[in-house]
Amino acid sequence: MLKILFVFLLVVHGLIHGMGFVKAFDWFPITTLHRNIGKFEGVVWMLTALLFIAAGIVYFIDIKYWLIIGVIALILSQLLIVINWNEAKFGTILNVLVLVMLVLQYSAASFKSGFIEDVKRELAAGANEVVKKNSIHDLQHLPYPVQQYMIQSGFLEQEEIRNFRVEFKGRIRASATSEWMEFTTVQYSFTEHPARYFFMEAKMYGLPVAGYHAYHNGKAMMDIRLLSLLKVQYQDGELMDVSETVTFFNDVCLMAPAALVDGRIKWKSTSNNEVDAEFTNGKSSISARLIFAEDFKLINFITNDRYFLSDKELKKVQWETPVRTYNKAKRFLQMERGDAVWKLQEGDFCYGEFTVMDIKYNVSSME
Repeated sequence: MLKILFVFLLVVHGLIHGMGFVKAFDWFPITTLHRNIGKFEGVVWMLTALLFIAAGIVYFIDIKYWLIIGVIALILSQLLIVINWNEAKFGTILNVLVLVMLVLQYSAASFKSGFIEDVKRELAAGANEVVKKNSIHDLQHLPYPVQQYMIQSGFLEQEEIRNFRVEFKGRIRASATSEWMEFTTVQYSFTEHPARYFFMEAKMYGLPVAGYHAYHNGKAMMDIRLLSLLKVQYQDGELMDVSETVTFFNDVCLMAPAALVDGRIKWKSTSNNEVDAEFTNGKSSISARLIFAEDFKLINFITNDRYFLSDKELKKVQWETPVRTYNKAKRFLQMERGDAVWKLQEGDFCYGEFTVMDIKYNVSSME
């Protein structure tokens, strides 16, 4: 919505500048401009109009030069306003608004560029990886419930998973008494050398909030910003590394089960429908219990190795991701809706509700 509003503002502001050109060439009367405008100045008015409109179009179709075009248009516009101050001074208000929007849009693009660069680097690094066809023999070392879950999820119909791209929508909240925030996200995960890049866009009190989680080489960071400028929350360090290792493994279990043949996972059956798993990546080793239904759908992931931020301190708290629904996509099973829940002393705190909109495997470029 903000993007459309910004484009509308640029185009309308540009059209207003077209009046100077019309006045200069006397195409029809412009009563709001009393001063005579020479033809050269009229051409500058038209150039400014075209630059504003071009900036709007270029920004809308995501070409990176929109900012340069917009800044040039803004400078020319303000010069013209100064020259025609008595009649055009109120245009300064629009220019200030355009400037604010330019800063906000630039900050949003700049913040997201880190996510884009990280994903592109990871995709390029894995471009020459050999991908083999999955086989029933790959499953023999796994507990029976895990085998059946993977078969339902299309393991035998897929090549081995080296990466996956997921789009989510849903809502999150900071505490049990906070208001929910609607969000959309795009995530890229890589399995050969575990990495996860997660970019979220949401609204807080009507203002845009962006969040970036990055996990690479066993190191993690989380950066949440209001207006893509003001840091609302930032976390990194050893405990964050462990927490994101949990999140990475959870994503594989729920959204890329064909990758569960990974030799870094140790398995132990505890009952007919419960299996314990230990996943190691670098210095971080985490464990989780996977709960399966009678038909071997994975219905919950439970761990005690994730850290909850409480009073500006990270504390180990039991974390669960119960799955609400699955769907059949391309003849095999995929998670559709699920929750993220902290098991706090005062009671369960569901802080996130997620709906998977799309999953793609072994992508070669960003979309």
